Amino acid sequence: MAIIGRRRYRIGLKHHRFYPNRRSRSILVGMSTQRLLEKEYRERVMRAVAHIEANLGNPLPLEEAAERASWSYFHFHRVFSAVIGVPPGEYLRMRRLTEGTRLLALRSLSIAAIAERVGFGSVEAFHRSFKAEFGKTPAEYRRSSGNLALMNPFTPVERPLVHIAGCLAGEPVIERFGPVRLLCAREEFVLEQPALSIGIHTLWERNWNLLVSAAGQPLVRQYGLAEPSPGSAGKAIVYYAGVEAREGVPEDGGLVPYVIPEGEYLRALHRGPSSKLNETYLYLYGTWLPRHGREPGMAMDFDVYDERYDNDNRESPLSEVTFRIPLAPA
Repeated sequence: MAIIGRRRYRIGLKHHRFYPNRRSRSILVGMSTQRLLEKEYRERVMRAVAHIEANLGNPLPLEEAAERASWSYFHFHRVFSAVIGVPPGEYLRMRRLTEGTRLLALRSLSIAAIAERVGFGSVEAFHRSFKAEFGKTPAEYRRSSGNLALMNPFTPVERPLVHIAGCLAGEPVIERFGPVRLLCAREEFVLEQPALSIGIHTLWERNWNLLVSAAGQPLVRQYGLAEPSPGSAGKAIVYYAGVEAREGVPEDGGLVPYVIPEGEYLRALHRGPSSKLNETYLYLYGTWLPRHGREPGMAMDFDVYDERYDNDNRESPLSEVTFRIPLAPA
């Protein structure tokens, strides 16, 4: 999310003299700002991690962790996922399960007491989550061996993970983009739901004919974007599956209008399997942006699919998707 391509420069001071002029002073200030922003990103996320770790056994609204990081929940979810490698809800769940396996191995507490101590609220909830993750119930796990070893321990994160962007094709570019008028199919999804990607794929398939009709032929580009669902406190999203609208196409044909605003965007190209799309996004948010001293803007990031995207074989190593991330003013 380790080598991440972080470029480190060493100046051979024994062989070179460096005399700062006005331009080089500006470069040094810029580099310092970039390092400070990258450090701030990670420090804010690690404050949230520390709060989660201190409250594993308590009812923990993740909004509290977002407050520790001084972000809205929606933005916190994006940055936490990028810096840590998993969404905050998944991190909390896995840490609770790992603590549960440790207590089961000690054999000193009942399963009901363990479920309560690790924050699951009920034996049933602990049972379901444990079996879904490890393939056996807590009781079966406790009986399975007289010499128990912890199963798949998910240890506390003590420092941010490092990203690898193996599918990033070329260097990302900052450029002006928009506005673009879309017609979209949309649906609300819970941000942390396990089948989120399946639900989004189904949304595209269910509305494909409508989208083709709105865009006309040839269908050049498709856009996928998400924004916080109103009233959900950032815990749910509205996903838009959209196409650039033809002139004269009515906006009441089962699709909704959406305008991507004009602004400064980071454009990056992902080349490779769709299953690795998230890795590229994590790298851009967790490493590239803070390293270059930039922050995401208020508009939504989005994916662009064109003729280079292999819809018949989404795991093709040659399939390409363009990412655009809006940027706050530098």
